Amino acid sequence: GVIAIMSTPLPGSYCVTSSEEDEARANVDAGRCDEDEDELFCRGVQYMSCAADGAERDEEEALRCFRAAAEDGHPRACYNLGCMYATGGRACTRDDAQAVHWFRAAAARGHRRAQYTLAVHLHAGVGTGRDDHEAVRYLRLAAEKGHVKAQCALGLRLHDGVGCTQDDVEAVRWLRRAARRELVDAQFALGALMYEGGEGLEIDDAEAERCFRHAAAKGHVGAQCALGVCLRERADAAPEHARRQVAEEAVRWLRAAANSGHIDACFHLGACYEEGFGVTRDDTEALRWHKLAARNGHPVAQYCLGARCLLAQGVQRDDEAAVGWYGLAAAQGDPTAQHDLGWCHLVGRGTAANHAAAVRCFSRAAAAGDADAQFSLGWCYEMGSGVRHDEAEARRYYHLAAEQGHERAIATLDRLSRRVASATANHRC
Repeated sequence: GVIAIMSTPLPGSYCVTSSEEDEARANVDAGRCDEDEDELFCRGVQYMSCAADGAERDEEEALRCFRAAAEDGHPRACYNLGCMYATGGRACTRDDAQAVHWFRAAAARGHRRAQYTLAVHLHAGVGTGRDDHEAVRYLRLAAEKGHVKAQCALGLRLHDGVGCTQDDVEAVRWLRRAARRELVDAQFALGALMYEGGEGLEIDDAEAERCFRHAAAKGHVGAQCALGVCLRERADAAPEHARRQVAEEAVRWLRAAANSGHIDACFHLGACYEEGFGVTRDDTEALRWHKLAARNGHPVAQYCLGARCLLAQGVQRDDEAAVGWYGLAAAQGDPTAQHDLGWCHLVGRGTAANHAAAVRCFSRAAAAGDADAQFSLGWCYEMGSGVRHDEAEARRYYHLAAEQGHERAIATLDRLSRRVASATANHRC
């Protein structure tokens, strides 16, 4: 899905921009500060940044100036005082509640960076109670004033429906505004929405690829992985003469992301080596990349390693290791891993046989719609293995699997129907 950007880090050790520093110095030097609070703000900037005359940075004096100006209602002073409390330092200890107080004061006076930063605090529940609805309200205020990160974050909240009514069409409008201003997170998120589609949105693979390409070229690791995945899919439909070129480009982007530690890219690059897609087939490289992804928590890679250990594919057979990898993937909700872990419990492979544990695993995977698990759970109910015998429940799970085309479930239902028909005929006789 689209990656949430609202985990944006809180402000750094000092949040006045270099342009604000230059403006402040110029105003003080030229005597252009008409209001006392303006001059105090400008002096605060100079104390924080080291003045032009070589004076040392003085956070205590900066805090005093910002506070005096903030108490007189200067919005940028309120914002920067909030930043000082948000990060702490020599002049003050970190105090998130004070930071939020001053961000609110700046936001109420229309300071768009304060509105965005306050939204981040409200979403994270830092210095205040979590309030997603209020966070979205401040994001909208900042976005309408042109704050590009707020535009991106608002688009993502509209897509997620967090703190607002879910609206993919409006989400795309805000993401497009941010993407046009070259914000790579927005380009990536817009690409993901175009790739996945949404409520009222049609999938647009061409636009998705363009967005991913823009962000990938600027070093966005998620976009590099996504572009590689898109190109993998496009290669399958490409003419024979172009397929190799597309496949090789896909591998280049996946490798770039994998070398930066992107675990999905590590998994997909391993799959490329396993299949010989865009590279010479190499089981050793495939295993290396899949291990890297698995050790960093990729559930499908963990499942694949479990299957390799169980079936001795490229590694020595190790049933206990297989159960370990299946368990890690199953704990993350991978239904295939849950089913295969259940099978190991059922037959006692890599672990002591435990039919009740097998039923628990099958039940989780069946609830997620896994047809193999629905069939296996049906079998457990039919046989009374790990659960009480219940032919009605067995039939129900067989039917769920059969509706997905599971051949063994279809055959089993046919067998049960013939058995019932035979018993009915014998009874009549």
